[in-house]
Amino acid sequence: MIDKGSYGEMIITLDDVSSLLHIPITGAFFSVNIFNKDDAAELLGELLVVSLAAAYAEFNLMRTTTVRYSWLLDVYHQRCSNQHWQMAARAFLLFLVGCTLFSDKSAFAVSVAYLECFRDLNSCGGYAWGAAALAYLYDNTREASMHQTRTVSGYLTLLQVFALAFLVYDEDYPRALRWKPKRDKGLVVPFRKALDEIDVDGICWTPYRAHRPKRPFEVVSLFRGWIRWGPKMYAHFPDRVLRQYGHVQTIPGSPLEIVGQTTTPEEMDIMFTQYAVHVVDAGAFVHRPVDCAIEYMDWFRRISHPYIIRREPVYVAHSVAEPADDDHASEETTFSPIPSKAATARYPQLPSSPTSIMSSMNL
Repeated sequence: MIDKGSYGEMIITLDDVSSLLHIPITGAFFSVNIFNKDDAAELLGELLVVSLAAAYAEFNLMRTTTVRYSWLLDVYHQRCSNQHWQMAARAFLLFLVGCTLFSDKSAFAVSVAYLECFRDLNSCGGYAWGAAALAYLYDNTREASMHQTRTVSGYLTLLQVFALAFLVYDEDYPRALRWKPKRDKGLVVPFRKALDEIDVDGICWTPYRAHRPKRPFEVVSLFRGWIRWGPKMYAHFPDRVLRQYGHVQTIPGSPLEIVGQTTTPEEMDIMFTQYAVHVVDAGAFVHRPVDCAIEYMDWFRRISHPYIIRREPVYVAHSVAEPADDDHASEETTFSPIPSKAATARYPQLPSSPTSIMSSMNL
């Protein structure tokens, strides 16, 4: 899930989810129980007034306790026509989270388990939907990184928009042109080459600055600890990407520091609701967007694999923040940069990007 380039690390965080989707990133986590067909059919009957025969027919067709989007929309329209507004609202919300936040690999069905979240329509807004969606995306991108995995699920539109938000463009050209896909069996190679060639000048580290009056920064975005979706938990490490928050990047703490802090979902929930005592000390603000501590890039190159395509070590230009009396002075340290072409020359022949794959999977 973490993008490792010649410039350091980037990752989608709680702040990105809040800024891009405007959904809650604070609140309670919910547990997604695995239902058998009998329990799932009873839940559909109780909350959507679906007959047991209709529920079992759908489950037998799907061979699991999921329902098709088309089937769910039919239920929605029926409840609207009968003016059963609470049932209609539940059907719509189940459809909505199924094709966005918690989209699965089928791309046309949603688990009935999420319906339990909408039992009480007055309180369902109290869930940390953004944090749960981020944990679900972490889970699916982790699986997608495995060699044997051929497809990926999760809210891929969110992932695509996040990636595009942080890229610098030549505004003389359509933004999508830079990542225009090509029909080529060897597509993965130019993808990797294009990603490897992105340097610090190709990144917009704080893309939401102008958007803050509409969606203010939330302190929970600096929470360092576990977020979860159902029984699956994933670590949120804002200290690895401090430049995305407008702060000087320093060497982050060890991930092992939070391992063992919690053992149960209940403990994770308590830790998250008390996020104020688990936020990172972001440190100094950047003088320039790419500022990092003088030792950071050496540390990063030592412990990481910055490039997708194997190559000899190449040092790139980056901005290093040196301690000063005002803690904000910075000094430009220049290494041998990777040669870069002018943007106007690069656009026509720039190879495709993974984001173009995601664009074909819009939900």
